[in-house]
Amino acid sequence: MYTFTAADGSVIDTIDTNASALAYDNTASGLTAGTVQAALDEVVTALDDV
Repeated sequence: MYTFTAADGSVIDTIDTNASALAYDNTASGLTAGTVQAALDEVVTALDDV
């Protein structure tokens, strides 16, 4: 999590960089996941099934 603050200390914005908060474009991969975390979980599950 990144928090951007002004010179006076007030919060301007925050950005959540956790995998579960980041959108994932599954168009090319064929995965059904919509977030990076879900895509990772989906790949791990597929590998466990092999």
